[in-house]
Amino acid sequence: MKIFCILLPSPFPTGPIKGAYALANSLAQSSNLDVFIIFLRNGPGVNAFLDKRVKLIILAKHKNLISKLFAYKTFLKQLGNKNNIISLSMCFSADLVNSFCGNKANTISSIRANNYENYKFTYGIIGIFIAHLHFKLLPRFKHVVSMNKSMQNQIKKRCNIDSKVIPNFIDELDLDKYRNKKKIFSKNIKFIFLGSLSERKRPDLLIDTIANFKNENVSLEIVGDGPLYPKLKKIIEQKKLKNKVHLHGFLENPYKILANSDILILPSFSEGTSRAVLEALHLGLICIISDVDGNRELFKLSSKIVLINKNLDIMSSMKKAINLASKCKSRESNLPLKHRQKNATKEFIKLK
Repeated sequence: MKIFCILLPSPFPTGPIKGAYALANSLAQSSNLDVFIIFLRNGPGVNAFLDKRVKLIILAKHKNLISKLFAYKTFLKQLGNKNNIISLSMCFSADLVNSFCGNKANTISSIRANNYENYKFTYGIIGIFIAHLHFKLLPRFKHVVSMNKSMQNQIKKRCNIDSKVIPNFIDELDLDKYRNKKKIFSKNIKFIFLGSLSERKRPDLLIDTIANFKNENVSLEIVGDGPLYPKLKKIIEQKKLKNKVHLHGFLENPYKILANSDILILPSFSEGTSRAVLEALHLGLICIISDVDGNRELFKLSSKIVLINKNLDIMSSMKKAINLASKCKSRESNLPLKHRQKNATKEFIKLK
C-alpha cells in the first residue's frame, strides 16, 4: 500500500493546518492510501474534523529540531520502501525537517502563502531572512507545490523551480452541515470578517467604513484574535458602534456565524488563497477581497466576488456586494470547480 505522510509544525487552528486536515480526510476517503499526519510539536488543537482512518503522530517528546529530524527519518525508514512513501510538508519548520528526508521518501513542499510578506508581518525584519532561507530549501525537494500563479511565479523567480499549481481547497463534506439553505439575503445585511486580527489582515479599516453607513441596516461580525484586538475594541467603544459591530474574539467553531452572515469581507494586505473565502463561497456568501496576490485569480473564477480596488475604496465595494447579494435567491455553493476538494486531491495523488 502507498503511504502518504503530511508533516506539520504543530496543531494550531490556522489555514495551512486546516488545509492539511482537508487533504488527509480526502486522501483517506477516496484512495487506497495509508495516511499519516505528523506534528513536530504540541499545540492547542486544530478544531477541525479528522477522519478516523488518518493516523496522528506528535514528536513533542523530542526536544529539539535535530532530534525531531532523526525521529522522523527513523519513522519513514520503518514504513518501508522509499518509492511507496510520499512525505509532504507545509510551513518553514516542517519543510526544514522534510528537506533532509529525500533518501527516505518522495518529498514534497507545499507553499501556502506569499512567504516574504507573511514572514515579514509575523517576525519583522528577521522574517525576510527566514523567507530567504525557506526558498533556499526548496531545491532539496522532489516536488514543490504552490497554490496559485502568483506563488508559482515567486518560486520560479527565487529558486528557478517550476512548481506545480494545486489550488487551495476546503473540507466540503464537513462544512456542508452548517449550510443554511433557508437563509436569504434581505435589507438587513450582515458582513463578517474571519481571520487573525493583525496588521496584515487590516480589520480596523472595516470599523471605520461601517461607521459611515448612516441609515443602512448593516452590521459587522468580527471573528478572530490577534494583536489588534484591544485597538478594535477601543475603536468600537469610541465610535459607539456596539449595536453595529460585534467583536467575538477567537471561536473554535465560527461556521454557524459564517453561514448566517451575508457577505464575507477581507481587506488583507497580502493573501495566498484564503480558506475563509473558499468556505464562505461554499456556504453561499458573497465575498469582498483585496486586489492582491492569488485573490485576482480567484476573482476571475467566481461571479460572487467583489475586489477592493487599490485605492481601498471599501465603502463602494461593500455597496456593490450588497447589490450583488440582493440578486441571489439561494445559498447553493459558489465554490469554483478548480477549488473543489476531489479535484485538488487527485492532483496530489499524481505526485510520485
